[in-house]
Amino acid sequence: MAESSSSRNLSMNLVDDGYSYVRDRQTDLKTYWRCEKHKRFNCHYRLHTCNLTNDILERKGTHVSNCNRDTTKLLLRKFDEKLNERATSTQETTDTILCQRLTSIPDTVRARLPALDHVKRKIRKRRQNHHLPSVPNNIDFPSVPPVLQVPNKRFFFLRSDSGPGPDRLLIFSSPEQLSVLETATDFLVDGTFEVVPEIFYQLYVIHAVYRGHVIPVVFALLRRKNAVTYQRLINHIIEFAPLWYPESILLDYEKAAKNVFETGFPHVTLSGCYFHLRQSVHRQLQTRGFQHRYENDLDFAHGIHKIVALCFIHPDNVIDGFSRLSIELDPSRLQELFNEVVEKHGILFVSSAGNNGPALSTVGAPGSTCTSLIGVGGYVTPEMQLAEFALRETTPVSPFTWTSRGPCSDGWMGVCISAPGAAITSVPQFNLCQRQLMNGTSMASPNAAGCIALLLSALKAENIPYTPALIRRALMNTACKPNDSDEFSIGAGLLQIHKAYDYIVTISSESPYNNVLFDCTGGAGRGIYLREKEETITMTPDIRITIRPKFFTKQKCSAMQLNQECKIRFGCHLSLQCEPQATWVHHAKYLDVSNIERTMDIRLDPTQLTEGQAHYTELQGYDIEKLQLGPLFRFPITVVKPMSVRQKDYAVEFNQQSFKVGQIRRHFIHVPQGANIAIFKFINHSQDISAVMNFHFISLEPKKSFRLNEYEKMVRVNAQSTYECVFKVQESRTLEACVARWWSSLSTIDSTYSLKFHSFNVSPSTIHLSSTQGYERLDVQTRLQLEDIQPTVTWKYFVQSLRPTASDTKIQCLSHRDLLPGGKQIYELLLTYNFNLTKASEIQPKCPYFHELLYDSEYEAALWMCFDSNKQYLGAGDVIKDYTLKLEKGDYIIRMHIRHDKVDLLEKVKDLSIHLQHKANGIPALEFYQTLDGLHTQKKKFTSSKIHPGVICPIFVTTLTEDKLPKVSSTTGVFLKGTISFSKDERIKKADICSIYHYFNEPASSSSTSSGSSNAKKSSNPKKTSVLPSISTTTTTTATTDGSNDSPSTSKDQLFQEALRDFKISWISKYIS
Repeated sequence: MAESSSSRNLSMNLVDDGYSYVRDRQTDLKTYWRCEKHKRFNCHYRLHTCNLTNDILERKGTHVSNCNRDTTKLLLRKFDEKLNERATSTQETTDTILCQRLTSIPDTVRARLPALDHVKRKIRKRRQNHHLPSVPNNIDFPSVPPVLQVPNKRFFFLRSDSGPGPDRLLIFSSPEQLSVLETATDFLVDGTFEVVPEIFYQLYVIHAVYRGHVIPVVFALLRRKNAVTYQRLINHIIEFAPLWYPESILLDYEKAAKNVFETGFPHVTLSGCYFHLRQSVHRQLQTRGFQHRYENDLDFAHGIHKIVALCFIHPDNVIDGFSRLSIELDPSRLQELFNEVVEKHGILFVSSAGNNGPALSTVGAPGSTCTSLIGVGGYVTPEMQLAEFALRETTPVSPFTWTSRGPCSDGWMGVCISAPGAAITSVPQFNLCQRQLMNGTSMASPNAAGCIALLLSALKAENIPYTPALIRRALMNTACKPNDSDEFSIGAGLLQIHKAYDYIVTISSESPYNNVLFDCTGGAGRGIYLREKEETITMTPDIRITIRPKFFTKQKCSAMQLNQECKIRFGCHLSLQCEPQATWVHHAKYLDVSNIERTMDIRLDPTQLTEGQAHYTELQGYDIEKLQLGPLFRFPITVVKPMSVRQKDYAVEFNQQSFKVGQIRRHFIHVPQGANIAIFKFINHSQDISAVMNFHFISLEPKKSFRLNEYEKMVRVNAQSTYECVFKVQESRTLEACVARWWSSLSTIDSTYSLKFHSFNVSPSTIHLSSTQGYERLDVQTRLQLEDIQPTVTWKYFVQSLRPTASDTKIQCLSHRDLLPGGKQIYELLLTYNFNLTKASEIQPKCPYFHELLYDSEYEAALWMCFDSNKQYLGAGDVIKDYTLKLEKGDYIIRMHIRHDKVDLLEKVKDLSIHLQHKANGIPALEFYQTLDGLHTQKKKFTSSKIHPGVICPIFVTTLTEDKLPKVSSTTGVFLKGTISFSKDERIKKADICSIYHYFNEPASSSSTSSGSSNAKKSSNPKKTSVLPSISTTTTTTATTDGSNDSPSTSKDQLFQEALRDFKISWISKYIS
C-alpha cells in the first residue's frame, strides 16, 4: 500500500517515502514509475501503481547510495502542487489557499519558501493562465463552461444538465467512473453541504465498492432535498448509464432518499450508515437533555454506545437487546434514588413483595424494581394458624395464597426471602379497639426489617463490619426452603436470622466479598424470562450475560472506606452451575472475574420441556476456593411453555383435579389467534365439602402493568355446584390460568374445570364518536366459531375536563427537610381547578397524564385535595387509585400538588388538565342499523345476527346530540366514556369487548333560549365550570330551554334569589372568623 504521504500531481510525478518518481509508461490497469535520479545516478528502482487507486502494487530494485532522500525538497514540491491544484480547481481567495497550505507544512519547509507576496502572485498568475470561469450567482445561467465540461481536454465530465430553472441539477462523471458505476453492485451514497456553490443546496456523491476499494463515480449538484429531486437524479443517471442496477446501497437515514431507492430498485438491500446512526443518537441525547449526563456518567455513556452497537448483532436479538438496554438506561427517577440510597449511602432497604398473588409475575413495587432492594414475601406457619387465625387444624408451612409471585417482566425474581405475613398488632385509637389481626406482605417486610435490625445490632456489638451486599447475601444463602415450595413465592427461602448471623461471623475476617455486590444482566434485563409460544418452540440463539462487580465505596462506617488498591486486588475464580439442575440450559462451567465486567453466552433449549408449565432455575456462581460462602450471584432463568387448545371447539379441559389446603395449580395456555373472550367453568364434585377458591388469570404485554390484563375472583364454591366467569384475553399471547385453594380452606376436594375461547373482533378496536359526524361504521368479525351478535353500549361515566386557573398556578420551593441525597432541593407545583355542581353528586377526579403511575413515574408525587367555597377540606387522593367524593350542590376547588427537583419539568405541566368523572345516569342508548340507507331512513335496525368465522358484519351506529346530555353550561371538553359488547350470550356481555368514547361540541343556540342563556352566563362566575352529573337534574333555565310555561321574568327572579342565597352562605364563615 502507498503511504499517506504519497501523491500524484499534474506533472506526472509520484512521491513515496521521501523519494520522487517519474512516469515511465502506462497501461489500462497499471502505471510504471522509475526513480527521478535514474539518469543522474543510474538508479534502477521502480514502482508499479494501480490506475484507479494510485496504490503501489509492486516495488523492484534498490536505490543507489547517492540517491538520498531530500524530504524538504519533496515537501516543497508537494506544497507547490497543492497550491496549483487549489488555484485552478476552486474559487477560494488567495489568502485562504495560502493559509490552508502554510498550516500543513513544517517549519523547515516554511523557511525555504520564497516571500509570501511572491507566492500570492504565483497563485493569481496560475489562476489567470488557467482561465477558470467564475461561479454564477443565478441558477438560470445558460450552460456550464466548456472547460468544466471537458477537463484537461481528455474526456467528457458533465453528463447531464437539466437546464435553467428552479429545480436545476448537474451530474458529473468520467468514462472510467461510468464503467465502474455499471459494473459494481455495492454502493454508498451521501450528500455534503459545505463545498457547494451558493445557488445549489447540496453535492450528492455516489461511491462504488470496486475491487475492495471505495471510489466516487457520480457527482450531482442538487437544488432540493426531497423525493422528487432524488427520483429525477436516478432517472437522469439511468439515461446515460442504463446498466446501473445496484444490489446493495449504504446511505444515511434520510427518508426521502430511502423511499426513492426502494421504489426505483425493488430488489436492492438498503443499509444504514453507522456514522450517521451515531450522529442521530447524539442529536437525540442533546435534544432530550442528556448531554450532561452523557459527559459525566461513564456507565450511562457506555450504555448509549451499546444502543448504537445493536446494529452488529443478529436481527432476531435486537428487540431483546434493546429491551435490556431500556431497563438499564431508563430506570425511573425513584429507582435511581433507591439504588443511590443502598449503593452509595449503605442503607438497607427492605420492601414488601405485594399482595397480588397467586398468579406469577405479580410482584409489586418498589420491591421488584431494583436489585439492591430486599423484596419480602409472606408465609404462614402452623403456630400462626393456631394462635392468630383460630383454625381447628394446622397445615405445613406454606406461602399465603395472596402473596405476590415472581418473576418480574425483565426476569428478576423480585422475591428475595419470605417472612411471617400476619400479626396481631396494635392499631390507632380511632378504630375503637386495642389490637387487630392484620396480614399481608406489609406485615412480612416489617418482620424482616426488625430481624435485620437485630442482626445489625449484634454485628455492631461484636465490632464486625458489614455492608448491604454482605447482609443480602447472608440472608439469601442461609434461608430455609420448605418441602414442595417454589421459588416464585418464597424466593431463596424462609428468613433464618440466627443462621445469617453465624454466616457473617464465620466469613467476616476472610471474605473479599463483604463490600462487593455482583450485578448480573442479560436477556431482557436482570434475568431471562421466556413466556410466549414463539419463544419456546425452538432453541434460543446465544444470550449474552454480563457480570460486573459493584463496590460500596462511600459511607461513614470505616468498613466501607475502600481505596483503589482494594479494587485492583479483587479477583475470583467462579464455578457456574444451575440450581435446580436444568439440562435445558447450556452454559460455561467456569469464569474468572476481576474489577471489570465479564461477559459470556448461554443458550436455552425449551423444546423438550413439558407444555403448560413454568420451568425455573438459577445460574449461580461459587468461588472455587471458598464454596462455604454459597452463591455469590444468582441469575434467574424462567421458561413458560404454553399448551395449545383443541382446534375443534377452542377449549381446554382439566378433569379429576384434586385440591388440598393451599394447593395451587397453574396452567399456561396459548390463546388462539383472534380470541378475546374466555369463559372459565369450575365444578366442585365433592359431596359435602365447600371450598374457598381463588381464580386468577393473567396475560403479560411489554411495558404494561399486569393489572391491565388481569382477572381475579375469590369465591366459595359449594358442594356439587358450578361457578362460571367471563373475562377478556389477549390473542396470540400466553394466558396463565391459576386455580388455587385458599390457604385456610380445610379438607380436600375433587373438581373439574375448563376454559373456552370466543372471538368478537371489532374495527376500529377503540371507538371514538363525535356528535358532529352523525354515525360510525363498525366491522364485527368472529374468527373461531359461529357466534350470535347483539351490540350493546353501556355508558359508565360522564366526564368533564378542567383546566387550571392560570392566576393561581405557582411553583414554590419546599422546606429544608425536602431534600434529596446530595442536597438537591425539591420544588412543588400547585395547580388550582374551580368547578360548580348544580346538584349533589359523586365525582372521581382523574389525572390522565399521571394515571396509574407510581414508582415508574418521573414525578415523585401527584396528590390532590378538594375544598368547598368556604375552604373546608372535603377529601384527598392520588393518581394511582380511584377515589370518590360525595359533594352537595355548590362551588368547589381542587388543588393538585406535583413535586420534582427540576423546575423545568414542573413548568411543562403547568397547563395540566384533569377529568371529573360522574356516573352516567339516564343517557339514551345508541341505535344500530344494518345498512347506511337504513340509518338515513331510520329503518331496518340491527337487533341480532349470526356470523360465521371470517365473515365481516358491518354495523352502523348513530351518535348522540348535545341535547341528550345532562344540562351543562358548556360542552367544551365534555365526553361520555363506556364499553360496548357484541355477544347475545348474557354471560359474555359481562366482559367489555372494547371501549367507546363520545365527544360533543357546542350546540347551536336558538332564539327562544338566547335570552335565558345570556342571563345565565352573566350570573355565573366566569372562573367556575358548571357540571351537572345527572340528566334528571333541572333548573329554571333548563325548564325554559325545554319549552315549559315559565316566563323569562320568573326565571330571572328565581336565578336572583338563588344567587343571593349562595352569596349569604359564602359570607357566614367570614362573620364567624
